[in-house]
Amino acid sequence: MSKSKSTKRPTKTNRSATAKTVTAAPAKIDKASKIHIVKPGARKAGTKGGDSFAIYKNGMTIEEYLSFEGSGMSHLRFDLDRGYVKLT
Repeated sequence: MSKSKSTKRPTKTNRSATAKTVTAAPAKIDKASKIHIVKPGARKAGTKGGDSFAIYKNGMTIEEYLSFEGSGMSHLRFDLDRGYVKLT
């Protein structure tokens, strides 16, 4: 005796409908802008992004941040895009 199983799979949720609204970082950033933390502890310590976050969490300019060896705009843009930091 064989039982017939339902082959219908559960539907996936639409991730784009549940995604947070994100404001993108400006295309051109003034290096004299000061970095301010909006969400302290937003980045995990010990990761490359967390290390960058620890460098600029004390409120420095972008130019000062870029003077550190190995620091680049990619981590800062990531944090700006997600609202972890803001520029003034």
